[in-house]
Amino acid sequence: MYPADMHPDERDAYRSAVRASKASEWEREQYENIVGSKRKTGESSQSTGLPSMMRKSHSMRHSLLQQNTKNIKDIFKGGAIKETMGRLISKFFIYESVAPAKAKSHHFKNMIIGAQQAGMGIEPPSPFDIKNKYLEMEYREMEAYVNQQREKWKTYGCTIMSDGWTGPTKLSIINFMVYSKGSTVFLKSVDASNYIKDHKYIYDLLKTVIKEVGKENVVQIVTDNGSAFMKAGKQLMKKYNLYGLVCGCIDLIFEDIGKRPSVIEVINNARKITNFIYNHG
Repeated sequence: MYPADMHPDERDAYRSAVRASKASEWEREQYENIVGSKRKTGESSQSTGLPSMMRKSHSMRHSLLQQNTKNIKDIFKGGAIKETMGRLISKFFIYESVAPAKAKSHHFKNMIIGAQQAGMGIEPPSPFDIKNKYLEMEYREMEAYVNQQREKWKTYGCTIMSDGWTGPTKLSIINFMVYSKGSTVFLKSVDASNYIKDHKYIYDLLKTVIKEVGKENVVQIVTDNGSAFMKAGKQLMKKYNLYGLVCGCIDLIFEDIGKRPSVIEVINNARKITNFIYNHG
């Protein structure tokens, strides 16, 4: 059924191509022969010449299918179809400035498998469909996933994580995420560009997030080690029954480790090697 040198991953595409070829050629030949016979003889579909015409059509169909099957096998032979498919996909990545690493995405692999199984004649979605119909479907699916995670928060408790970021245009963003039992959910992002980020603002912001998550579900809050965050955290610990407040503790731990004499020597040697590589690279 398959060429001897065909890769197993190509067999679905091969089978779909053969099936589509059989269906389209049979329908086209049947229609052309019946209509052509009517125009030539003026007979109806009930005429006595129809059976012989159908036999002729069947013979032609069999011949065409043999030829088409041969052509498809020739295309697949030697991996030619795989190379052609690879070039077409690569053109999209290259000319649309898509990072080649995105080819490892499971969404990309699922897209290719789905296209192979759908077969020929299936139109791709339009830009309008993508940004409306399918975006809405993805939103609802993600919403359902987040709701499932919220149930875990009630059972196992959760940690609220926040991180601030300021870009070159002075746009200041604070992101909030929720961690619970091995899963992290992005909760929301707040534009703090027009606010003074003192401990009062941070306190009100974190208090709003705690209420949104559910104060009975929050175990701890993880933020950076800014003075405003630390002061706001101490106030929240008094107001809510939080286990503790971790403020950039990993960075602080590494800073303390880096002050040890044995570690300082290693860091200085590493810096020398790095500078040498940069200056002579």
